[in-house]
Amino acid sequence: MSKTRKYNNIIFMAYRNNKGATGGPGGVLCLQKKLLGTEYQDIPLVYKFKNTRRFFSRLKGLYLGAFIQVFTRESFKLGNYYICNDIGTAFALACLHKKYSLIYHNQGPILEENHNFKTILTPRQKKRLLTVEKYAFKNAKSVHFPSKGAEDMFFNSPFRSIDKKNVNCGMVLPNTILECESCFEYPIVEGIKPEPQKSTLLSVGTLTEAKGQDQVLDFLDIFLEIYQESVRYIVVGQGPLKENIVKKGQQLEEQYSNFQFIYIPRLNHTDILKLNFISDVYIMLHRLSIFDLATLEAMSQSSAIVLSDVGGNIDFNVENNVILVSPVNYMAAAIKLANSNVKELKALNYKVFSNYFSPNNFKLYYEKLLNNITNQ
Repeated sequence: MSKTRKYNNIIFMAYRNNKGATGGPGGVLCLQKKLLGTEYQDIPLVYKFKNTRRFFSRLKGLYLGAFIQVFTRESFKLGNYYICNDIGTAFALACLHKKYSLIYHNQGPILEENHNFKTILTPRQKKRLLTVEKYAFKNAKSVHFPSKGAEDMFFNSPFRSIDKKNVNCGMVLPNTILECESCFEYPIVEGIKPEPQKSTLLSVGTLTEAKGQDQVLDFLDIFLEIYQESVRYIVVGQGPLKENIVKKGQQLEEQYSNFQFIYIPRLNHTDILKLNFISDVYIMLHRLSIFDLATLEAMSQSSAIVLSDVGGNIDFNVENNVILVSPVNYMAAAIKLANSNVKELKALNYKVFSNYFSPNNFKLYYEKLLNNITNQ
């Protein structure tokens, strides 16, 4: 006699369009679908993105749309367990008294994320968002973050809606990337080619205070005082800090004869991987970071890694493979980078990616989560 299934289905959800493995709730749902398959221990695994019907495309805001989609699709379905990648679907499921786990991908609490993106909210809007966040967290069977640093950052934030003691925090579930093997013999991107005689540093991301490329230039101002070899720094991205970053980069180029600054507004994903491949060091001094996929891409292309000592950045440093930069002491990290064997760090970071953050590791983490769900 066959064993009775505990759940009819385990349903992974994100109220986002399916744009591939691009990060965020929709990107992670895409990875879950690709890497976990359609069944776990005889229980079907189902994946639900944002409904593409015209009605949902006209709805403003992620929370209202998620609420309506979940209510119309899931209200009368019984015997399912849900794994949510966004706060909106989790809140809706909580209102329906469904069993669910929440994987939280936001950059801190909802209010803090809105604050950092300069979004102006009314007191009523703030109250509503706090309610959504608190109810979704409180009623989840488990809440998971992509890094321990992200978890700590959330519950230490003054913007949080709920304390950790009132949340069932589950295991950390790190993200991954699909492109994990170098496949470029001699890449040239935007006229940039490998130059072994130079140390090439790379930053990729939207040019914002949260990403911190402006702090990288402050760090390089100190680093170039003690490092006499040739250095080129490549910045890829657009955003509100573009003018200041380009101006500062050009100033450093004039100040230091051994320094070259290169700015590229936008590149396709393949070309970014090529730049990682020909770079020696990937450097990002985030002010806010939960678990940056661009860092994983750099590790997969055998880059040495330099990151600010904040949030989820710390989780990458599993084998002393990352040079962490204190926001109050750039000099210590600058000296460490200047004296490091970058070739060894490059090899070590590829090893760490393969052993801890590869697609296979992603699958193992989620299989452990699924085992916990089916046996709890």
